[in-house]
Amino acid sequence: MICAIPPRQELPRFFSHLAPDYEWHTRLLTLFSDQRWRRFTVSCLRLTPGEEVLDLATGTGQMAALVAAHPARPQVVALDNNPDMLKLARGKHQGTGIEFIEADALNTPLADNRFAAITMGFGLRILPDRPALLNECRRLLKPGGRIYFLETAPLRGWRRRLLLYLRPCLPNMLNLLDRRLLGYCHLLDSMLDFPSLAQLQEQFVRQGFAGLRSHSMRPNLAHLHIAEKP
Repeated sequence: MICAIPPRQELPRFFSHLAPDYEWHTRLLTLFSDQRWRRFTVSCLRLTPGEEVLDLATGTGQMAALVAAHPARPQVVALDNNPDMLKLARGKHQGTGIEFIEADALNTPLADNRFAAITMGFGLRILPDRPALLNECRRLLKPGGRIYFLETAPLRGWRRRLLLYLRPCLPNMLNLLDRRLLGYCHLLDSMLDFPSLAQLQEQFVRQGFAGLRSHSMRPNLAHLHIAEKP
């Protein structure tokens, strides 16, 4: 019997179910490299003291907490549309001065030209409308402000072939472990469908960004994408 994959619109419910174990799952899926990648992302931030930084799709606030500890001591706003993730984030990062907001990353309630930088960890491939996301980021950034998007690398070679081979079996495998894990089928599909580096940079340019750079993260499982609002 083939287990049906829940529709994409149910992903928020899966993130709610997985919230308590989300960080541990991320460690496993990134071969325990995700925090190192986040620290590198924050080290690339170009800030002056007191500037504001927005962390989109903040989840449990891991990136936001590292940004708040940046030597420039920026004011950090962390945004997510999942109340269960935000509840965990607020509990974990009390006293850091981070302002947590529940809102849609594609349509935030925040003012134009407000932020010096926008960070996001592993949200670019999950959010449903990439052009709308980039347009919203451009609206929120000050002129000269930058986006810093940490994202899994496009799957190539044997990794892609292996996932394509396993993909038909994954729903049943995950269902045997825990039905709540079925949400990861959508996340794995988003990895298979993620554009190449050149295609992604072309999207950034089409949405008005310049100064594009991408850093490959060891062990070649992720990229940090940086682009600037002119």
